[in-house]
Amino acid sequence: MAHFPEVLSADFLAQLHEPIIATPRGNYFNRWSGLKKAYYATGWRVFDYNGQRVVHHGGGVRGYRSEMAFVPEANIGLVLLFNAESNLANDIVPAFLDNLMDTAD
Repeated sequence: MAHFPEVLSADFLAQLHEPIIATPRGNYFNRWSGLKKAYYATGWRVFDYNGQRVVHHGGGVRGYRSEMAFVPEANIGLVLLFNAESNLANDIVPAFLDNLMDTAD
């Protein structure tokens, strides 16, 4: 989120998080009810979730799962690391974003 510009500058992060290709529906995050538009950036998914811009990356390999979701304008993010194959993140990330939106009102 550009808090350490000596590591990653705000300009560099802006380039990484710039939407490049619209992402069609069908991915797990595209099924989150608050998601309006989703794009692929350089290694990241960038989407509109109930009016908030979210920068997201998730993935997994056998036995592990990870999710990162950042809302730069709110200066907050969530990182989940699982030592198991789990679909729990599919519910936690949108619940986090919904709660964030509820507290912003």
